[in-house]
Amino acid sequence: MSWMVGSAVMQVQDPVIVVEAASLTLAIVVAITLYAAKTKTDFTVCGPVIFIISLIFLVVSIFVLIFGPRLNFVLTAIGAFFSSFYLIYDTQLILSGTCEGHRKF
Repeated sequence: MSWMVGSAVMQVQDPVIVVEAASLTLAIVVAITLYAAKTKTDFTVCGPVIFIISLIFLVVSIFVLIFGPRLNFVLTAIGAFFSSFYLIYDTQLILSGTCEGHRKF
């Protein structure tokens, strides 16, 4: 994974773009983690739904790869959205016994 990321980063001409992307990613991950730890909403019951939506996303991504890259930006936005839900779900599973303990699983 580090080899792929390193190769992708080396292709970027302006290093400021890499720093901006890393900073934005850090800010979003910290914000989602804090939200998952402090919210009263239980996302641990959403595991099967998130899995099914991810499978649909995978199939659509394969079709886009085969039939043409017309939906790259849309797929990227949807992928980031679902990755956020996975982060909330996994964080609540990890912290379920340590925070308020109001999670179902």
